[in-house]
Amino acid sequence: EGVAGVDSHSESDRVADLFGPEPHSREAGGVDCHSQPNPVADLLGPGGPVTDSREGASEAPDSGALSIWGALRTLGDLACVSLTCSRLGSPDGFDVASHRATIRHFPLLTTLDLCGGNIGDWGVIALVGAFHSVPRLTSLDLSHNFIGDATVAWLAEALERVPRLTALRLGENDIETAGAASLASALGSVPLLRTLDLRRNLLRDTGVALLAGALSSVPLLTSLNLSATDVSTQGAASLARALPHVPLLTTLQ
Repeated sequence: EGVAGVDSHSESDRVADLFGPEPHSREAGGVDCHSQPNPVADLLGPGGPVTDSREGASEAPDSGALSIWGALRTLGDLACVSLTCSRLGSPDGFDVASHRATIRHFPLLTTLDLCGGNIGDWGVIALVGAFHSVPRLTSLDLSHNFIGDATVAWLAEALERVPRLTALRLGENDIETAGAASLASALGSVPLLRTLDLRRNLLRDTGVALLAGALSSVPLLTSLNLSATDVSTQGAASLARALPHVPLLTTLQ
């Protein structure tokens, strides 16, 4: 199953047209990813139900990270998956169907943190196709994954499947004005959003203005990070005019 109304074959064709036959694969070195590591043995070993899989800033090679990711599907009660800097993107290719199948095993998932996971455009496509399986998702971190405007458009379309989302982090990607436009048009799908992080993307004045115009759709927003987005005084002025629509905002960068 893919994006609503799109069968798996046509979805594959559309993805191939946009991104080509191979996914991106880049080094995740130097990524500033937050982490709260737990030993992997605690994750996969015997004991009571596992509800948190914070593997942390893993230095495992691609094969090791992918092995952990695949093993998680046996833990159906997971509420939190954090594999920051784990380089889930494989040099041999990102198996969209397999990774989508893994996500579908977590119906109770509330937090998914793949910051620095190197999953690229194809990885996000896999996640988007499984959003209907994780309706309780409240926090999604896809920072530093080399995803661009076309992929963000897919993500934006799918946000309606995770209406409980309160935190969306997409910092340090390749998102520009078109991606900002896609997100702006989709913010109404996540009215409970409290945190929006788009730092270090080339949104420019036009992208920031579009987002500012959509802030009324997320009146509960408390944190907005638009730092290092190539914004001038013009974009800042657009944002300032929109601030009354987010009266609970406490952090603005």
